[in-house]
Amino acid sequence: MELYQKIQRSRAKLVGRMAERRACLYRSNEFLVKLIAGLCDGQSVALVQGNAQLTTVEAARMLGVSRQFLIGQLEKGAIPFHMVGTHRRLYVQERAGLQDAAR
Repeated sequence: MELYQKIQRSRAKLVGRMAERRACLYRSNEFLVKLIAGLCDGQSVALVQGNAQLTTVEAARMLGVSRQFLIGQLEKGAIPFHMVGTHRRLYVQERAGLQDAAR
């Protein structure tokens, strides 16, 4: 909690091997604040590459819903997906649709 409050009050700095310091960009600082706030609230946190593709099993696990529920949402058109052969894939960048469907 102390770390969260310090980052929230000031801009975080990155420190290199040779003790060189650089201030984090605003977006990086905002990311760190949200990350630590989520951890403090007891939420699960996952770092995933922005253009990553998820299987239905992976997406359901991240959202905390059953795979069957997720597939139902996909078939209703609530969440965008694409087919890779006979398998459904979801892009992580479509996270707004994923989060809305999990609620």
